[in-house]
Amino acid sequence: MAPDHGCTITLSDPRTDADEVVAERVAWANAEQAVVLPDETPTRVEDTIARLRALPARLRQRLFSARDSSGALCGVAFTSVDPEEVDNPELLWVNVQVGADHRRRGLGRELLTRLVDVAIEEGRSTIVGRTTGNVPAGEAFALEMGAEPKSRSHTNRLLVSKTDRAMLERWVADAATRSADYELYGWDGPVADDDMEQWIKVILVMNTAPRDDLPLQDSPVTARDVRENEAMTMAGGMRTRSLIARQSSGASRRWRVEASNWS
Repeated sequence: MAPDHGCTITLSDPRTDADEVVAERVAWANAEQAVVLPDETPTRVEDTIARLRALPARLRQRLFSARDSSGALCGVAFTSVDPEEVDNPELLWVNVQVGADHRRRGLGRELLTRLVDVAIEEGRSTIVGRTTGNVPAGEAFALEMGAEPKSRSHTNRLLVSKTDRAMLERWVADAATRSADYELYGWDGPVADDDMEQWIKVILVMNTAPRDDLPLQDSPVTARDVRENEAMTMAGGMRTRSLIARQSSGASRRWRVEASNWS
């Protein structure tokens, strides 16, 4: 039975989309986000364009865009393949999003089918995506498509305007005695070449994070990975400030806390 969603689906590489096409997509995504996360800062068009242009050329990116009979955007499906990936080459990470007014008409199913075709083309045996509790329709769709829940997470969000400043100041004062054998070390912007080796060790600590039932292998990180991420971050209008706590008696032990803000 043919789907009755009435939409036309096209394929593109988002890195080569015209600026006005990217702007339309960002506006649509911001409108969808505002429904479920009204406190979230909208994404800026110029930042998205800059990040897209800074992506490594080796990535094989596919974006399926669905438009209704009037030409308005109503759904997207996306995936990106790194041909040099070595940790989980059997997985294809995907994202499917359908506008609220176009759900339950077969559009999500057709978009997912396009991604399945990509998985076959790329020799990937498993598709991995995620849903959010703020949009219950997403989980219902995934289960209907035969997906199996493998991992659940909870996101805590703190609005800076609601931070208890007095509590933070007490923590800082207490640190003089409670963490006397630690020191703070940090920088703004890219990681210095001399700090790269230790920085990578900090990142690799995330390989010890719980994976629940997800079939994930340890992810390697190289200096090239760090530099590529920095390039995309800075191109997208972000600046980073990295602060590390390290034991004074053993500087090789470090823990990373990083905050990113719009520049």
